[in-house]
Amino acid sequence: MFYDLAKFQYFFNEGKADVGIEIVPCHNLQQQMSTGVSYGEQLVYDIERLKRHFPAVPVYVILIDIEE
Repeated sequence: MFYDLAKFQYFFNEGKADVGIEIVPCHNLQQQMSTGVSYGEQLVYDIERLKRHFPAVPVYVILIDIEE
């Protein structure tokens, strides 16, 4: 997901995007997927931890979940 944030920042700086949108599974869904898949709660935590230093572009994070 970090690569996606870097792409969002690049296109924002180039004036080709106004916002980044990342659609990711929530932790519950990620547990049922193959290995190596990241999840949305971690992305949100990482973005908040960076305190808007990176990315400096608005980012919408959409989490996908399943019903059990």
